[in-house]
Amino acid sequence: MFRKVELPAGVAGELFLCGMPGRGHPLDTFLAEVRAKAVTKIVCLVSPTEVSDSSPAYAKALVTGSLPCPVVSFPIIGWGVPGDREAFVALIDDLACGLERGEHLLVHCLVGRGRTALVAICLLIRLGVLYAEAVALVAIAGSETESPQQVQLVEWYAGQRSQMTGPWGNAGSSFQGRASLDEGTAMAGRTDEKALLDGIQRRIREIQEKRAEYRDITIVIGSEQPPRQPHVGIWWLHQGTVLQVSVEAEACTDPTDPQCVEVEHIHTWPILQKQLSASFSEFLSLGYQDVPRGRVWYHRGFRLYSITCSPIVKADGKALQAIARAFGIQQARYSVVVDPQYPR
Repeated sequence: MFRKVELPAGVAGELFLCGMPGRGHPLDTFLAEVRAKAVTKIVCLVSPTEVSDSSPAYAKALVTGSLPCPVVSFPIIGWGVPGDREAFVALIDDLACGLERGEHLLVHCLVGRGRTALVAICLLIRLGVLYAEAVALVAIAGSETESPQQVQLVEWYAGQRSQMTGPWGNAGSSFQGRASLDEGTAMAGRTDEKALLDGIQRRIREIQEKRAEYRDITIVIGSEQPPRQPHVGIWWLHQGTVLQVSVEAEACTDPTDPQCVEVEHIHTWPILQKQLSASFSEFLSLGYQDVPRGRVWYHRGFRLYSITCSPIVKADGKALQAIARAFGIQQARYSVVVDPQYPR
């Protein structure tokens, strides 16, 4: 009944998600799990009227105060968002502090999806998880935002947090730096090859174990901050290995024209080529000068992992869609994500 969300290491509490208590199952079953999971606080995201209509037994327990732990009421209309953003931010701050102190929180709406995901994703971001990873972790737990308004609020909140913590998240997050290098080290050209390989393998194992369909990966290797030209990274998963295709959109006169995309380079990072060449030597043998413009044959059999872009790529998505089309990707098979934690 309760679905647990993975929290960053060092956070003492636990976060659970569920649908309306007493709806479709006896309230006693819900109460037994509350006690079994040692829940210390319930966060109810539905109005009293919605509770009464959907679960009279739960409504009575709320009125009589017979539940085994306190309940925080923060009604959000179905498929909607809070009308008061300041109150919402204050709620997230309070709940996140509780998790850090060791509280066991249970968040629910009517079916435990959209509104519940809205709060859970923002809680993870507040705890230092990067935006795309927070979305993925909550999706793994069975909840997703259900409307453009909810997505926009999460993006807004992630943007607000990045202004306070920087684009790489909170310093104490266990997720920060996985499969990535320290920015200063990367900029100076000093690469810890073993640490990089270990980090990549950890992330691949995480993806495989959780069976996540989408996970954004932050890898900083000699990156420019800010980048000097529009840059889009397209990440692929092939035979258990993450590959990167980088393209450059600077020369485009018509961003909607697929032929206007110039392939800059295709690689799996130089230090990995030796280990991976046996798996797909023809792929690794391609150099910059060997890649015909607009040719996509070397992508057959690859599964799209994610598309990310630099802050200076236009946010309207047209250039990204053109790039995807140039690589033979149908719109129904991919998601274009402009990470709000990067400044525009």
